[in-house]
Amino acid sequence: MNNDNVHDSFRTINKNNCTEIKIKKSAFIANSFPVENKDEAEHKISTIRKEHFNARHHPYAYKFGIADDKIKFSDDGEPSGTSGKSILSVIEKFKITNVLVIVTRYFGGVKLGTGGLKRAYFKATELCISRSEIIEKFITKELLIECEYNFINNIIKLIEKYDLKVKDNKSADKVKLFVDARLSLIESFKSDYINITSGKGSIITL
Repeated sequence: MNNDNVHDSFRTINKNNCTEIKIKKSAFIANSFPVENKDEAEHKISTIRKEHFNARHHPYAYKFGIADDKIKFSDDGEPSGTSGKSILSVIEKFKITNVLVIVTRYFGGVKLGTGGLKRAYFKATELCISRSEIIEKFITKELLIECEYNFINNIIKLIEKYDLKVKDNKSADKVKLFVDARLSLIESFKSDYINITSGKGSIITL
C-alpha cells in the first residue's frame, strides 16, 4: 500500500524543553523547541535573548525539513566553531529535524578553552534533547474528494483503511470531503478510490 520511494516522515521533539548544567562555575541553559520555519525559530531566539538579557552568549542551531539544506547555526560571540556546530552535531546525532536548540551561557569566571567549550555545549544540548520526547511526524497533502452518496459507505471504509484525517466536510447534494493523506499513500488511495467509485468520483490534490 505504501510507496517506498516517497520519504514522508521525520523525527522531531514533541514540545519545548529546558535543562541546565554547570561546568566550572559557568551555567549552560539549553532550550529546545519544535519549530516549523525560520521566522518561528528567529522569534524563539529573540524571546530567549530577552529572557536572559544579562547573559553574554546565546549560541544556537536549527534545522528544518528532511533535507540538509535548511540549517543554520551561530556561535553568538563564542570562539568560532566552539558552540553552534556542537549544538547542531547533537541535533544530527539524534536524527531529528524541525527543531531549534539555544544554549545560553552565564560565564562563571573560569575560562574553559575551545575544547572545553565544545564539550560543554555538546553536553548541554545532549542533556536537553535526551530529556525531550521524540516523535515521528508525517508529511501530508490535502485531497478533495467528491462523489455520489451511494458510494459513501465504501468511501468511509477507504478513509479508515488509509487512516486519513478528514479536515472538512462540505457535503451537500454530493459527498464533498477534504482529507489529509500521507505522501506515500496518495497514489494507492487514488487508485482504490477510482475503483470503488467506478471512475465516477473525482479526486484532486490541493
